[in-house]
Amino acid sequence: AQQPRHTLFDVVEGGFLDGPWGGAVFNQPNHLEGLVLWNYKNLTADNDKPYEFFKTNKKYGKIIMPDIIGFHGGRVNFVSKQLSIHESQGKSLYEAQLILRKKALPTWLEELKK
Repeated sequence: AQQPRHTLFDVVEGGFLDGPWGGAVFNQPNHLEGLVLWNYKNLTADNDKPYEFFKTNKKYGKIIMPDIIGFHGGRVNFVSKQLSIHESQGKSLYEAQLILRKKALPTWLEELKK
């Protein structure tokens, strides 16, 4: 804890689990504004349970309004009112940018995804 700010996680692959977060209660929140998960590939299974970055029922686990951009892989049901930015869920940023520029994914990329 002890309130870090402005942290960018870029092109991360890994699990995204709701588990124990470190830091003493008096050092909460775990992260102030500016946490960015950019192009994060979640390797855990889909989870429909609401995921809170600011835990409402625990003493620990307090992250202030992170930005989630290009989160793909296993689905996570983020609580949207706890997010500052939430864009391109379910798509890599590469795919999202192609769709914005070309209005569709190229055929070769669609074939690779199969």
